[in-house]
Amino acid sequence: MTPERRLAVADAWARAAEALAAASPTIARHLAERPERDWRGHSATERQVLLAAAVLRLDPAVSATRRRLRALVAAREEARAHGSGTVAEDGPTDAQFAAVRDEWLAAAGSPALPAALAEAAGPAAALRAARKQLKGLPEAAAVRFLRLLPYPAATADPARLRWLGRMGLIDPSSKTRREDGPRALAELAELTAAPLDTVDLLLGAFTGAEKVDTVNGWCLARPRCGSCPMAPACPASRTLLEAGYASEAAAEPSRSLAATMLPQDRPREKLAARGGESLTDAELVAILLRTGGGGDNAVTLANRLIAKFGSLDRVADASVAEISRLRGLGPVKAITVKAALELARRLERRDPRLSGTFSDSKSVFQFLRGEFLGKKQEAFVALLLNQKSQLIRMVKVTEGTLTQSLVHPREAFKEAIRDAAASVIFAHNHPSGDPAPSRDDRLITGRLVKAGELVGVRVLDHIVVGRDSYYSFADDGRLAPE
Repeated sequence: MTPERRLAVADAWARAAEALAAASPTIARHLAERPERDWRGHSATERQVLLAAAVLRLDPAVSATRRRLRALVAAREEARAHGSGTVAEDGPTDAQFAAVRDEWLAAAGSPALPAALAEAAGPAAALRAARKQLKGLPEAAAVRFLRLLPYPAATADPARLRWLGRMGLIDPSSKTRREDGPRALAELAELTAAPLDTVDLLLGAFTGAEKVDTVNGWCLARPRCGSCPMAPACPASRTLLEAGYASEAAAEPSRSLAATMLPQDRPREKLAARGGESLTDAELVAILLRTGGGGDNAVTLANRLIAKFGSLDRVADASVAEISRLRGLGPVKAITVKAALELARRLERRDPRLSGTFSDSKSVFQFLRGEFLGKKQEAFVALLLNQKSQLIRMVKVTEGTLTQSLVHPREAFKEAIRDAAASVIFAHNHPSGDPAPSRDDRLITGRLVKAGELVGVRVLDHIVVGRDSYYSFADDGRLAPE
């Protein structure tokens, strides 16, 4: 697998995990609270309880269920020894518990089981060892039991093998695919830095092999590629869609950003919390689109739009009709995108951040005045300039009452060096409205000018922005160390 392919698979897996966690409280809890314990540490009784939970498809993390299972296991042992026993009142019924065979409980409690698992070489061998000890136990129940221990095991059932084949991780026609499957899943666990039992649980829900809460799965016998969060990395997705074999219709869990992204990563919340600079082009376009379409959520749809035309500039040059031809984008969305990009073009013609140069300190003040308006704290920024004194970008260095320790040259010049800036203009505001420089302001200026000489980035000015006026160290001839 090439590095690019590995990255694509890992990224797709992360999106799938987020979508599943959003749709399933059980999976969300497993991902958030997965216990860090050694599977060898269970007592014989605890192994019996976990086996019963696996057979009955119960969650042993629920205290009432675990108490009931313990009581039923104890009652079964008591009945075998003396012919009687009492049980608690909550949890599974005796009729349900009848599905758990005595020989399975005896084998689960035997020291032979952990010894066999310890000797197993790999997940496929571990599953065979468990089923050999627990004679007659169905494969799916055996995997659930190993997962609850938790022991690193994975299921080589038809649904999971089908997914591995579609993703190109195994050869689906190979006679050894049942042996290849667990190995491929172990490699996937290593690639995604996830425990194997977690990979197995998520893949069971994703492929419909296991019913987990209300999750219906995506990669079913007839896959739902049109709404699948892993579709961008799946070699079979486009082929299945074009052949009419896969479903094009979107399902809410993948079209909705609320279902496929953590709250802090959704574009609107991200912009509100971290500012527009933290968003990618696609995320900004997704906010304009508001909702997804064509089986994709808004971010995926925005990515497809930019990818189709090659860049935002080319999207801006395209007509409404051309944009509307993209699956999932109608005229209303196309017009919204065109209007926003036209506004950006008009701003570019008048905004020195994008197209002009700063001719003097007054132009810098006019540019920064709006940035500092209403600020209650001092904010120190750096305007990074190229060889033609055109702005590359503005960087916030620090925020708070300025002191020499707060404005460190390393932080002040870090981004300028990274962007290969030829020069820099520093600026900060005085919330009081009076731009007169303090002694600390003068000391900081001298220190930065000296540091700029050392790193090869010329300091053109340090401007103090007040409410209606400003102070320029360069204009005042004081742009030198004191």
